[in-house]
Amino acid sequence: MTARSTPEGGGVLIARQPVFDRDLVVRAYQLIGQATDLADVFGELDPSTATGRLLNDVFLEMDIESLTGGRPVLVPATADLLLAGALDPLPPALATIVLDATVAPDERVTAAVGALRERGHRVGLAEAREGDARLAALPADFATVTAGADPAKVRRDAGAVRRAGLALLLTGVDEEADFRLARSLEAEELTGSFFRTSTLVRGRRLDASRTSQLRLLALVHAEEMDLDAVEGAVKHDVALSVKFLNYANAAFFGWKGRIESIRHGLVLLGAQGVRHWVSLTSLARLGAGLPPEIVSSAVARARFAELLAERTPIDVAPLDAFLGGMLSLLEAILDEPADRLLDQISAGPAVRAALLEGSGALGDLLTIVAAYEQGDLASVTDRAEGHGITPGMLFGSYLTALTWADEQLPAAQ
Repeated sequence: MTARSTPEGGGVLIARQPVFDRDLVVRAYQLIGQATDLADVFGELDPSTATGRLLNDVFLEMDIESLTGGRPVLVPATADLLLAGALDPLPPALATIVLDATVAPDERVTAAVGALRERGHRVGLAEAREGDARLAALPADFATVTAGADPAKVRRDAGAVRRAGLALLLTGVDEEADFRLARSLEAEELTGSFFRTSTLVRGRRLDASRTSQLRLLALVHAEEMDLDAVEGAVKHDVALSVKFLNYANAAFFGWKGRIESIRHGLVLLGAQGVRHWVSLTSLARLGAGLPPEIVSSAVARARFAELLAERTPIDVAPLDAFLGGMLSLLEAILDEPADRLLDQISAGPAVRAALLEGSGALGDLLTIVAAYEQGDLASVTDRAEGHGITPGMLFGSYLTALTWADEQLPAAQ
């Protein structure tokens, strides 16, 4: 699953934001994009042009499943696009239509929405509010309300959605207070950056293996990996030994003989392969009981940073990039201060400076990666260009990292 087009000098940057259900299972993705060749951010274009570009770039120019893993995308739609039939070719399984707040609920719009639903599309109403005529007039499935500084207004708007018999998607759930509000409103779906914070792990009890997982991470991310020590640590954990041998034999399927020893598998995988596998397995164990998207995001962020260090002129060691990317979210997974984690893993000076002070080239790289993930694409390009990183390098590495995480994590869990 690879993108059909990731131009080195232009094109479009696209990031995905998960949409969770009440059980914090990812049901869809919201896409955020920036047209880098024209320096036009989607939000600054008129809605029809913005959505038209999104449809072209995502559904026509690339394999959409490389970005979403087969889950649907929320597609913003204006009345013009709806009535022109521009949404008709979109597959219902991959496209959930969200009508812009400016859509007037006249007879033609109502009929077009009904036709979309008959073809199997879910249809939502963006930015619903108290007194919104669309709520009673349009045959939608859900409506979005944005969390904000005025919880009382959010509750009033959510109440209007409920009275219309629609499901509620609360957007902009970025802080712990937003998450608590979503829970109190019993929102069927929610989206925002809350899952990359410590919101979901407050007071969570960690099992006794946490220390051993961090110790193993320290061993494999040392500047000079001690293979004897890594072998001993894996052997000491029976379940981990079995998991490792299964992984190694799957990785070297067709090898002239089954891999029976930990040592043999470590040698065949090589330093980078061992670091990747231990990191994946340790993150999966440390994140046990949390929504899978949290662990997946940490893995994808680490790989995204590593790929940019490998593929671009930025002066960052790939090993530091991977470790820094992983630790930047491990802090939230464990609800542990960064300085304490860095001490436990014996991180080097570049990683420490990047995570504690945001300084150095690695600090810049991690800022770029985090901003890209969160859809702050307007601030990404200037900082990236300062290090010789083109939009094509960013987008290609991002897609590769997402695909790599989707493929590698199941084998490590």
